[in-house]
Amino acid sequence: MAYITPKQFLEQRLTMIETELDRLGVPHLLPLVQRITRNFCNFPFDLDMEPAQQLLGKLRDLPAPANPRRIYNLIARLDAFSYRAFVQLTELQTPSYWNPLEIAYDEFFPTHRKVVVQSEHEYPASDIIIHYCECMEPGFPHA
Repeated sequence: MAYITPKQFLEQRLTMIETELDRLGVPHLLPLVQRITRNFCNFPFDLDMEPAQQLLGKLRDLPAPANPRRIYNLIARLDAFSYRAFVQLTELQTPSYWNPLEIAYDEFFPTHRKVVVQSEHEYPASDIIIHYCECMEPGFPHA
């Protein structure tokens, strides 16, 4: 059996997600989904927690057509957002936390050891994730 890299796995899932978004009548949400899921690439997940895999399963369960807000809610409640990664640069400094909406995991202090913990709450909070999704909507007025 050939080894598949996390990036190859993600790209395969994104192709399947694209099919589901087309079926649901929201193909314009693909760039949003790509951005968020690619930011999690190489995060140390178990396969069932990987966001593209989890989102694909949730999308397959939705009846068509789907309202974009419904997709945003699914994204905001992905298990991936319950994980936090941070680096502690010095003992006296406040840890720097990774925000998966702003930067890819691989780009977050790439040369430092990251600590990963799981919480019962999403980070960022689900309402912030939903707002982010709305702001990424094509045609949304950007400042």
